[in-house]
Amino acid sequence: MRVAIYAPGAPLEGDVVVVPPGLGEAPAPAALDALRDHARAGGLLLGLAEGVGWLCAAGLLPGAVAAGAAQTHVRVEGRATAFTWAIPAGRILPLSGGAGARYVAAHVDVDGLAAQGRIVLRFCDAAGGVLRGSDRAPSATVAGLSDESGRVVGLLAPAASTLDDELGRQLLTCLRARVATS
Repeated sequence: MRVAIYAPGAPLEGDVVVVPPGLGEAPAPAALDALRDHARAGGLLLGLAEGVGWLCAAGLLPGAVAAGAAQTHVRVEGRATAFTWAIPAGRILPLSGGAGARYVAAHVDVDGLAAQGRIVLRFCDAAGGVLRGSDRAPSATVAGLSDESGRVVGLLAPAASTLDDELGRQLLTCLRARVATS
């Protein structure tokens, strides 16, 4: 199994393609087509922070992405995906800080994703309590979501953009194990 970092204009070469943060402007139609084709062919896609917005723009994940506030922890929930299968549900993982991306979707859409087990991470406090104030939309609690197959995953947590903390180590462990069994 080959893992590749997506670069605009470059061919998608890899079984797993990571769409990183910091890609800049809105994706070109050809880039969106390439991401959709990769997913249709059974490839795995992992969007990190602002990279999730590209997966949303391609229609591979619902909703949109906006700039987000700093968060401190995420709680694993939902069904297992190709990227999170080895992380037990309910585990609380600290984030290294910094502002990540914020998921934006209608309340009814967030409820539907939760009912389908497609919200794979939620922002929370150190005890696992979901961070939802009266001024926060339910979508603001979403730290990670997947498509119906679990092969397309978007992680909005700031640490996901660096893969340099406990969440990042857990994601890499899942990928390494998947590569070893392929």
